[in-house]
Amino acid sequence: MQRTYELMFIVRPDMAEEDLDKLISTLETQVSTAGGTSYRASVVFYDPQVDVAVLYVPGLNMTPLRLAG
Repeated sequence: MQRTYELMFIVRPDMAEEDLDKLISTLETQVSTAGGTSYRASVVFYDPQVDVAVLYVPGLNMTPLRLAG
């Protein structure tokens, strides 16, 4: 099963964070930008206790979200 997701937020130019529960039971994952471009993605980290997954998205090349600190 393949599913496409809109990104929750960018953590590196080629990495995005997403809710883990959205990724459960998918064999292939794609993300799409607000501009409509789709990219294949793979899960590189997940933590079910906090419901988060980090996706590697080759070619995404977007500006990461700046966090206060």
